[in-house]
Amino acid sequence: MSLFQGKEFGEIRLFDPEEGILVRDAPGEGAGWWAGAPNAYFDKESNMFHLVYRLRFPTDRGRGIELRIASSDNGVSFVDIWALSRYSLNAQSVERCAISKTQTGVWQLYVSYVGAQDGKWRIGLIEANEPDSFDPDNMVPFLEPDDILTEGVKDPVLFRLGCADYMFVTCAVPSDSCDADQIADGHQCGNVFNSKDVHARSGAVMMVHGQRPVWLGMLQFVGHPVPATTEMPWDNHCCRVSTLLPLETGGYIVFYDGGSSAEHNHEEMTGIAYSTDLLTWRLLSTDRSVLRSPHGTNSLRYLDLLSVGHEIFAYYEYAKPDGSHELRVSVFERG
Repeated sequence: MSLFQGKEFGEIRLFDPEEGILVRDAPGEGAGWWAGAPNAYFDKESNMFHLVYRLRFPTDRGRGIELRIASSDNGVSFVDIWALSRYSLNAQSVERCAISKTQTGVWQLYVSYVGAQDGKWRIGLIEANEPDSFDPDNMVPFLEPDDILTEGVKDPVLFRLGCADYMFVTCAVPSDSCDADQIADGHQCGNVFNSKDVHARSGAVMMVHGQRPVWLGMLQFVGHPVPATTEMPWDNHCCRVSTLLPLETGGYIVFYDGGSSAEHNHEEMTGIAYSTDLLTWRLLSTDRSVLRSPHGTNSLRYLDLLSVGHEIFAYYEYAKPDGSHELRVSVFERG
């Protein structure tokens, strides 16, 4: 069958998040209680889905408190098989992680966390023989903020292309108006991304056959309209790649989390962009987000798309009417 239908080439269908299915409810009621930051992997050998997600409490109750891995035979109904408290990592908080399996059968878990000693976001790596046997004592540094000259790095988005593994990561990038005191205060609080003059931007690394990661640089997003007013773009403060979808007709789509200011940190909505080279991205959601919750803060973030057969499984964090966030999945036909 031809990939082309009339004049519609590589059409992307957007799902309706209101029709999503609950995977995990928020751990509490009200703002700051979240279940989400999902990342999914489909193991072709066992035909099983594996989902890593985090539970988050309000800041005064512990922030990102626990990571969990759940398994499923249908991608919708999951059973938890592993959990890790932030205390086991001596971390101030944990955030989105990535789970994968190497071509040699080794399971890998890339962990975003805030170091207790310096208050900086970083990514560690744990390897195991099975997805329920990750030992935090075996975690090694994978990507430190000093490695890539940023103030923090987190939220890995991992995919394999040819013989190489690639990872998009979120970096804390100070603006020209940011001073050293703001950065120091951000690290002291354990979240420099909350600083009003520190922006969340995406970069890329590459790994080939288990070698050390190679920094490819920051992603470039182009296409904002010339502003007719002083109002900043809806994604001015945060432009954080959330998931990648290759197009059968060539090129790539990413969905990204966007927010206009530091006040929208934690309550981002989802935009979309297109690229042919993975490094320069043309914004397709220039005026507003394309996916949002109708409830609370309208936040819909940390979208992860997993293509299995003719279906796409979309996992995402979704704002509820009381201000908390739940973890949902939507399943739809590809193309």
